[in-house]
Amino acid sequence: MKSKFVCLSSILFGLVYLPAASGLYLEPIPVSEQASKNAIESNQALTELANKAKKQFDIDATNSERKISSVVLDWTQKYIHPHIRQYDTVFYPFGYSDIEYALAFFPQAKRYVFVSVEPFEKKVDIDSHPGFVSLISKVLQLGYNINNIAFTSDKKRCIHINCSKRNNHKEIFYIYAKLDDNNLPENDLMKFLQQFEFVTFLKNANYALHYRKFSQIRNFIQTSSSAIVQDDSGIPFNAFRSGWICHFFGNYSAVGANAGYAHKKQDIKNLFKQKASIEMPFSIQGFNERSPNLLIAISEKKISEQMNKLRQQMTKKKCNCKKNRE
Repeated sequence: MKSKFVCLSSILFGLVYLPAASGLYLEPIPVSEQASKNAIESNQALTELANKAKKQFDIDATNSERKISSVVLDWTQKYIHPHIRQYDTVFYPFGYSDIEYALAFFPQAKRYVFVSVEPFEKKVDIDSHPGFVSLISKVLQLGYNINNIAFTSDKKRCIHINCSKRNNHKEIFYIYAKLDDNNLPENDLMKFLQQFEFVTFLKNANYALHYRKFSQIRNFIQTSSSAIVQDDSGIPFNAFRSGWICHFFGNYSAVGANAGYAHKKQDIKNLFKQKASIEMPFSIQGFNERSPNLLIAISEKKISEQMNKLRQQMTKKKCNCKKNRE
């Protein structure tokens, strides 16, 4: 059987010469003797961890925990993709290792940005980093070949995974960052994301964005995302009353005591009765006893910006054509 991993020498080469992206999370590693040695040691640890993931997790297409059913794929293609397929970057801040749903909802994307709560500052091992191990195993289970896996800087805040499946290339950024207001200014997550036009995916977010201590990341998501796809555990629905084109799916049923205060102040059940006309035949919340629900919110501001860019491009083309005729 052909290995899903490229040879170690090519992986090591990819680590040292990984291109920079504005000097943020994707920082170039200095090509000095010591830096190269540290890069090789770090990458060997990642490679060993990924190989352990292959062995620990049975890559079985019948495993329901890691397989997306045809029901999900057919439904998302019919109702979700027409609204969000034009965005090539997905920000999944509470995604942990949920690459299967990210791919099902956003198959056209080129890169997926996950936020991890697992720092790689200490020993890189399988017990300390179950999220990364699970992510790698799912990528392999879904039939992707891993072409490159490496830390993007000596700070070990981001792992860059380059994978492909039948010439369909994907980038996965597994970033360590704390999202609360006290810690968010200390990392470059927002600057990194601003390089891209991106859609935000919020699922099983534990209502964190309903609380004041997550106000900065919540405001950033709302002001910078071209679209937001979420269940009710993401941003409070009241925040989408103006400036957004909203599409509701499924039904809403009450949640437990872990829901945020802002969530309890909303009349979400009536909102779904009035707005949602399409049922969801599967659950994404992780609570089988609850009715599945989903909101797609498209930013009117971002649509306006995109239309202005398109007009400028068309005007420029017309001017160039006129000059050529002359």
